[in-house]
Amino acid sequence: MNDNVVIVYNGEQVSVPKEVADFLEQDRKREQAQERQDARHLSKSEFETVPSGSDCVKRPVEDGLLVC
Repeated sequence: MNDNVVIVYNGEQVSVPKEVADFLEQDRKREQAQERQDARHLSKSEFETVPSGSDCVKRPVEDGLLVC
């Protein structure tokens, strides 16, 4: 059985096998999930950095820690 589905590709309607359309849909969902994960990672990293103008005091080199 040859089930075709019409999808929009580069602004044009194209008829492709259902398996291809399913694959493209799964790939699109995977890319969106990756973008959301990247966005969460970037927003999280903003909270993990120490601003350069902060009032942190550096301890002697042998400790190697910052105290805020």
